[in-house]
Amino acid sequence: MRISCLAAFQIAWLGLSLVACRTSAAGSYALDFEETKVCVTKAALAGEEATMRDSTIKLLQTTNVDVLLEEGGKMTSTTTFSGPEAFAPQKTVGTWKLDDKRVLIQVKGIPDTTCEVDGKRLRCHKPTPNTLFSDYVLVRK
Repeated sequence: MRISCLAAFQIAWLGLSLVACRTSAAGSYALDFEETKVCVTKAALAGEEATMRDSTIKLLQTTNVDVLLEEGGKMTSTTTFSGPEAFAPQKTVGTWKLDDKRVLIQVKGIPDTTCEVDGKRLRCHKPTPNTLFSDYVLVRK
């Protein structure tokens, strides 16, 4: 059976297209302040949380979050604060897995975080008692 040059090209193009469609979430990420600020601003708040919105945004401006999603499924997160109050960096380790276009991050003792893959961003939701910190966005470095 002979394959024409055009047919061979079409088969090769299909193979490359299928590889390009795969989503890979592994890599280094940082907190996307502007996108996370939008999440905080849009959060439906009541009572005390509503009065804390501005101070939360100020806190986010001084917060650096670095997240590493390793190919093997290990997750490492480091949070540092650069504000006037000195806090020791907080390190967290856990696991992650990709399910279609959704990343599930699991840390022992903490509710699971789900993130929607949106280009180079991960739009994350973690169930927390404080709605101000439930939604945030990470951007690939």
